[in-house]
Amino acid sequence: MSMAQRRWRKHKISLVVFFLISAGATASGIFLFYLHSVNPPKEPLARLGPYLVMGTGLAAMATIPLLEPVRVVVRRGEIILKTRWLTKRITGFRVVKKFSTSELLNYIYMCPVGWRLDLWSLYGICSTAFGRAVAFSTPSCSDEWIVVEVDGKRYVICCEEGDREVCAGL
Repeated sequence: MSMAQRRWRKHKISLVVFFLISAGATASGIFLFYLHSVNPPKEPLARLGPYLVMGTGLAAMATIPLLEPVRVVVRRGEIILKTRWLTKRITGFRVVKKFSTSELLNYIYMCPVGWRLDLWSLYGICSTAFGRAVAFSTPSCSDEWIVVEVDGKRYVICCEEGDREVCAGL
């Protein structure tokens, strides 16, 4: 089993564990709600407990689609970015910079939205040395990052292992 396959498997397992934890929190919130409806507590703040637990579980379940893996396909003159709901084709782009994962901290300052459950997968709007950019990375990341610009929008993309030669030629 290759490193990329292990990363994909680990990512899928982490999503299942996250789903089970959020489902457990929702179920325990419903159970607490039932217990408090039968025998309500005297303190007014204690009545919020079931709502907080259930809300936390539902909020966690709502974020699971954001944690779905993304795919990046790099071809000559075209980059295809695939998420669960979006397939975006980028053509006519300009390569601004190429760098490795070890240099990542020099160029990406903050990615407040989109960090995944593992370190290999990323989809988010980040603050970078090149301005605001949408960052794409998959568990099959090959340690080759490129920054492309098209129509004033910037994308920081990690090439997958199968597309390493194409990225090197850009």
